[in-house]
Amino acid sequence: MSFLDITQSVDSLHHTVEESIRLEVMRPSDDDLTDIEDRLRTTIAHLRRYRNSITAPVNRLPWEILGRIFEFAVQRRKYISDYGNVREVTKATERLTWVCHAWRTVASGWPRLWSTIHESQDYPLDSARSRLALSRSGEVPLVLHLQLPLCSQERTVFQDICDNRPYQVREAYVTLPRCPVRYAEKYQHKLSITSFLSSTFPNLDYLHLVVSLGVPYPSSTLFGGQSSQLRALTLNLQRISDITVANTFSNLIHLRIIYALSDMEPLLQETSPMNNLLRNSPCLETLVISAYPQGFWEPQRHHQGSLVPISLPDLRAICLYFMPIDAALVVLSRIQPSSSTKINLTKVEFPRARGNTPWHLTRPKPITALRSVAGLTDLDVVVNVHDGKWESFYINARGPDSGVSFEFDNAVDGHRGHIQRLFCQEVDTRGITTLRISTSGSHKGIEERFLRFSDAFMANMPSVSKLVLRLPGSPGNTWGPALDVDSMMDYMESILAPDLSDIPVPQLEFLSIEVPIRHNFEHEKLVEGMARISRARERVGHPIRSVTACQSSERLPAIRFAVTPPPSEDGCTVAVAGNSDGPWQPSLGDMMANSSTWAVIHEYWGHIFY
Repeated sequence: MSFLDITQSVDSLHHTVEESIRLEVMRPSDDDLTDIEDRLRTTIAHLRRYRNSITAPVNRLPWEILGRIFEFAVQRRKYISDYGNVREVTKATERLTWVCHAWRTVASGWPRLWSTIHESQDYPLDSARSRLALSRSGEVPLVLHLQLPLCSQERTVFQDICDNRPYQVREAYVTLPRCPVRYAEKYQHKLSITSFLSSTFPNLDYLHLVVSLGVPYPSSTLFGGQSSQLRALTLNLQRISDITVANTFSNLIHLRIIYALSDMEPLLQETSPMNNLLRNSPCLETLVISAYPQGFWEPQRHHQGSLVPISLPDLRAICLYFMPIDAALVVLSRIQPSSSTKINLTKVEFPRARGNTPWHLTRPKPITALRSVAGLTDLDVVVNVHDGKWESFYINARGPDSGVSFEFDNAVDGHRGHIQRLFCQEVDTRGITTLRISTSGSHKGIEERFLRFSDAFMANMPSVSKLVLRLPGSPGNTWGPALDVDSMMDYMESILAPDLSDIPVPQLEFLSIEVPIRHNFEHEKLVEGMARISRARERVGHPIRSVTACQSSERLPAIRFAVTPPPSEDGCTVAVAGNSDGPWQPSLGDMMANSSTWAVIHEYWGHIFY
């Protein structure tokens, strides 16, 4: 072996030994590794505690609770057709996925957050969002918001739903814009009102259809069919010809129709789509119609003839808004509801007469819906007077399960006789036991006219046992020309004192008169006069048990005394109460706005009567 070979062998051995020694020195012992692991765990735990101490508590919640919080935070307003509101809700849901990985994981895996699908030709990006939402929605019920027509080079999300998930659709809000986009013929995937209404949604619960002015589509047929689960329907139309109805809505219970018409005539024709829709909805419980006529409307002769009303035995609420009174009566004449129906005519109007020709109330006979209402026990008549004119007028009759309410906001001064005769002739008031008649404001001559008006109501209500007359007088500290005690007693005798052949209000037992009482009010005359009337009624077997007069306006100076003489020989108590907080203040808290009879709420539109 040469010297060179020996040298290379020694170097190689040295390198091997040196590397072995170095590795042995660097290799930690098991104890060292355990110590390192313990220190690492301690550090991680410390960092985790520190992180949790500076983050919001919501991030420490379980995923199930966090998902419910997300759902509550971004939930849309139910049964609202506003497309803008729906877009904001969708964007808010999308923003939840931007916060952090944990939030993104929870939000993306929570199907109810992605149940709203919306598409519009005006917002192309909405289709991409909706396609993502559809992929995350799982099997939860879907809510559709569509602004038609839809056109695209690709299939719309809605078409995918129709083909693959029609059973998931629970609500649909469909709008035909005022000026629809003119889509090109090259687009292969188009969605118009016709293709939508021909689709089948076996579990659809609510449909809100809006057809705006200027839409160049022919009349379309609403989908329905015996198997339809549709329970609530809103139609917001410009023309009555926007729809035709050829299907039976066997499960429809809530119907709302909103018309913006230039002519009321098509709405009232016996063959109108509205009548067909009513005939095809045998289980209807709620009917709301708002009509906004433009210009003069004159009732036609053929509306006055005998009509066969549509029987709706389950109908419990009828609301008619903004219609001419004649048109509202035609609608009511064509409906045969249950005896416990609540009918509300709100902001109805009197048609303007042509030229100098006086207007006369034209109404069909009979008005079936009004005559069907039974069980009325309380009646409030409210007149708002301003500058000597009757600005608004309310009649509100109600019972435990039924009611009839009229509200007029214009031209009532010259038509109150029409209203009074209409109400007393068509509504069964024989069971009314409590009658309240009140007015706001005061003007020369108004008080007496108002009191004479109350006489006409009482003549048609033989069962009235409690009568409240409320006449506040002028506001503030000015009493105005309120009736003095002599005028008041003359009026009371004319409506309550018996004559040779008639006993006015024969069942009357309790009378309350609310008037402005001055410091110099001759209360003794009132007590003496009412006692005289009561004695006269007692002699013919119809006594009044209690008569009360009290101050009716808190803004008037309070009278700090009350006069209550001993009961008369016929047992009648006559009293003049002092201030409005006295024991004789009658309760008017159940007037129209606060009556529980009209507090009807359902899940689709909230308050029915407003």
